[in-house]
Amino acid sequence: MKEAPVLLWPALAPGAGALRLEGAAQHYLCYVLRLRAGDAVELRDGRGGLAAARLERVTRAAAELVHGPRETPLPPAQPELHLALPLLKGRRLDWVLEKGTELGVAGFALYLGRHGVVQRETRPERYAEILRAAFMQSRRLLLPSLGGPQPFADLLADARERGWRQCWADERRAGQGDGPLPAADARPLLAWIGPEGGFAAEEREALGAVAEAALDLGPWRLRAETAALALACRLLLPVPAQAGWPR
Repeated sequence: MKEAPVLLWPALAPGAGALRLEGAAQHYLCYVLRLRAGDAVELRDGRGGLAAARLERVTRAAAELVHGPRETPLPPAQPELHLALPLLKGRRLDWVLEKGTELGVAGFALYLGRHGVVQRETRPERYAEILRAAFMQSRRLLLPSLGGPQPFADLLADARERGWRQCWADERRAGQGDGPLPAADARPLLAWIGPEGGFAAEEREALGAVAEAALDLGPWRLRAETAALALACRLLLPVPAQAGWPR
């Protein structure tokens, strides 16, 4: 049976009801997906809730639907992984946000490092739209967060104050294996990816002082966006129990 398409609707009410959709939401359902009256839709609020819905009436200006009560199914068992990302050139950051969302990354934190892109203009509205589209496509329950950019030291300190675990992809360990791996726990995990020029000496020292692990992503030199997705896959996707942390 074909799954109903997902529509992100943050204002989803707890009980059954009716909605009139205009603007971008109506355009997406009626002109992008080409849905018609009687077609099923699944509303998701990005906070873990969902509701089955059905289009009742479609016009050029609006779409009217009815929906059932809000449900809160258990999400898949994955670590709460946040990626600490440098600013990247071109649309490479767009790609990481999209694919990271599809993999299950819980949040993205942008930072300004010594070797990062200088004065890179950020596009928060575009980034938010990328996250929304990837959320709906991948049928996730939780919409990832997006923060920053902020200085490297500030993000490092914020994670410590929140009690988050931290790890980092150490480009100097390429092909040498990981450092000591701690046991898993339920706290959020912030995984750091270095910029194209690598972490500066003082950044390496700071990460070494607080991070629980320095991880090896293989023997080859990776672009920052490739390293980000490789690290996300390693930390999120199911692996045999003997493979170690963070399982």
